[in-house]
Amino acid sequence: MEIKSKIWYSFLGGKSEDDAIGLYDNSNFSWVKLLEDNFEVIKGEIAHYIEINEREIKPYFNNDLVTKVKSWKTFAFFFWTWSVNSNIKQCPKTNEILQQIPNIVSASVSILEPGVQIKKHRGDTNAIVRSHLALVAPVGLPDCGFEVNEQKIEWKEGEVFIFNDAAKHTAWNHSDKRRYVLLIDVMRTEYVHKKYTVCSMVLGGLVMQAIFQKTPILKKFPRFIKYIILYSHVILINLVLRIRNCFNFYTCDPLRC
Repeated sequence: MEIKSKIWYSFLGGKSEDDAIGLYDNSNFSWVKLLEDNFEVIKGEIAHYIEINEREIKPYFNNDLVTKVKSWKTFAFFFWTWSVNSNIKQCPKTNEILQQIPNIVSASVSILEPGVQIKKHRGDTNAIVRSHLALVAPVGLPDCGFEVNEQKIEWKEGEVFIFNDAAKHTAWNHSDKRRYVLLIDVMRTEYVHKKYTVCSMVLGGLVMQAIFQKTPILKKFPRFIKYIILYSHVILINLVLRIRNCFNFYTCDPLRC
């Protein structure tokens, strides 16, 4: 069910008007079957990628979100429409499947190491729905699971669940093995016409987070200066996204360049 609301971005603070939504009903999203039907293909290709690229897979840039440093790792195929061609080339069948999902803007793999928890947090915006396709789920609840708006759910290999990324959520893996999921963001239909605006706003906010992580002193700057820096990045990213996607250019992950 879609509830019309204003577009919310985490870097602006507060919470979205649809904050009460936790999990979505899979039956409202036709692409769920596509992912689940192709689970074995996706899992096999990604497992091979991880096997040969283990040393290149980096921790998520925001260490403040995890109970153990370098324990939450990710790699992207595309990230708010920003394609990572080197990863796409190594998983061509997975990419072919993902390209069949209408209005998809992000696809990445999230690796949660044993004995770690991702702290409660809100995602980047309410303009998307976020899904997890469980690739490797070592155990179920209560030792390994996910919670959004006090709704708990466990990962089951080959199955998808969809949630409101703008609501407070957390994930944990207290088993002795890794957990792998394919994470996908799809634009809500009422915001599709604002895709590039949304993606550039989110990327601008993430770039700012990365800058603050590396240069903490910037956090002390007056808010208006932070906003000038932020929106200058947003305008530039918006232009670059449109040009790159128009000409099908591919480069690296913007948070790791």
